[in-house]
Amino acid sequence: MSLAASASSLRANLLRHSLLPAIIAFGLLQPAYPVIKVTGEPPIWRLEPLARIVSPDGVGFTQIGSVLLDPRGGLLIVDRKEQVIYRYDDGGKMLGTIGRVGSGPSEFRVPYALGWLGDELMVFDPENARILRWTREAKYLGQITLMSRAAGVTPVFPSADGQVWLRQSGRGPSGNRQQNFTRFPGTGRGDTIWLPYNPPTRSPKVPTGGNGFVVCNIGGTTTEFGSPFREPMAHRVVSGQSELVEINSVGYQLAVMKSSGDTIRVLEHVVAPVPISEAEWQMGLKDYKEWSAENPAATCTGRFIRPVAKPAIRDLATDDGGRVWVERYMRTGFQWEAWQGDKIVGAFAMPDSASNLNTAFGGDRVAFVRYREEDGGSEVRLYRIRR
Repeated sequence: MSLAASASSLRANLLRHSLLPAIIAFGLLQPAYPVIKVTGEPPIWRLEPLARIVSPDGVGFTQIGSVLLDPRGGLLIVDRKEQVIYRYDDGGKMLGTIGRVGSGPSEFRVPYALGWLGDELMVFDPENARILRWTREAKYLGQITLMSRAAGVTPVFPSADGQVWLRQSGRGPSGNRQQNFTRFPGTGRGDTIWLPYNPPTRSPKVPTGGNGFVVCNIGGTTTEFGSPFREPMAHRVVSGQSELVEINSVGYQLAVMKSSGDTIRVLEHVVAPVPISEAEWQMGLKDYKEWSAENPAATCTGRFIRPVAKPAIRDLATDDGGRVWVERYMRTGFQWEAWQGDKIVGAFAMPDSASNLNTAFGGDRVAFVRYREEDGGSEVRLYRIRR
C-alpha cells in the first residue's frame, strides 16, 4: 500500500470509531515510517564547461531521444529522427555511430533508451521488443528478447552495482496490467518492482475540465490545459540500493519504497516556498491564450487555479554512483541537489535553466539537452562537476 493510501485508510478507521481526536491529542498518530528531515543548504559545487555538441551537419539535432554519459569518458546521443546513436568524446569530437535501422542483428527500429550494464552498452529497442548489447568499442554482442513490445516506458536507469532498470508494463500481482521496473543484473537473476495498481476510470464521452485544468472542445477534438505550476509530475527513479524513489507532494518530499509499494521512509528537505510572479503566471497561460485566440468557436470548461507557490521539485534523476538527483525550484532558477542515502551531499545551479530540456549524469559530469532558438533544434552541453 502506498503512502497516501495507508494514511487515508488509517484515518477512516479511526474516525469510524470516534478515536481520532483523542489519538491526535496525545500525539499517538504517527506514520509507520520515519520522516528524515534535512535543513540548511548543501555545499555548492561548480560546473566546468567541457563541450557543446551539435549534429554532424553543424546545426541542432532534430529530436534527441536520450543522452548517456560513459563513466570512463565520453557520451552517447540517441537521435530518434535519424534513428542513429552517435558517440562523442568529452571534447565534443564525434567518434562514430552504433547500429543501423532494421530488425536484424545489431539493428534497431527506433533506439529509445541507453544504459550501462558493467562494460556493456544496453540499447532498448521497443519496436523490435528487445534490448541490444554492445561493447564500449561498438562491437555487437547480442540481444535480450522481451516478452512483448513495451509501451509507455521511460529511459533505462543506471545504478551503482552493475545493473540497469527498465520501466515497462505487464500482468502484475493484481492480475491486471501494471507498470513496473524490471532489473537486468550483470550476474544472477533479475527481479521486478511493481508500481501500485490504480484501476482505470471510465472517461466521459465528452471530456470536461475541473479545478486546476481547462478542457476545450472544437469540431470533435479535445485539448487540455493545466494550471501552471499546479503540481509536480509523478517522477520515479530507482536508487543504487534498488529502492523506488518518487516525488511525494508539492513540497520537497521524496517517498522511498520497497518492491511491494510500501513506503520505507520519507526524505524531506525543509526549504522556503518559491512564489510565482505575475510574469511567470502569465507566461504559463500563454499557450492557452494563443490557442483560444486561434479557436474562438471552442467550448471550454474548468478553471485555472493559481497555487500559493511553485512546487518544490521539477525533476528526478540518478547516476552510476547510486546518487539520486533532485531538481529544485529556486527564486533564481533551478538547482540540482545530490542525495547520497539520506543526506544531501552537494548541489549546483542549473545554467540557462529556461532552455534546458533534459539532464543526464555520469561520473563527475553532467550533460544538458538545450533548445536552440536559432534553428529550433537542440544541442548537448557537457560539464564537469567540481567540488
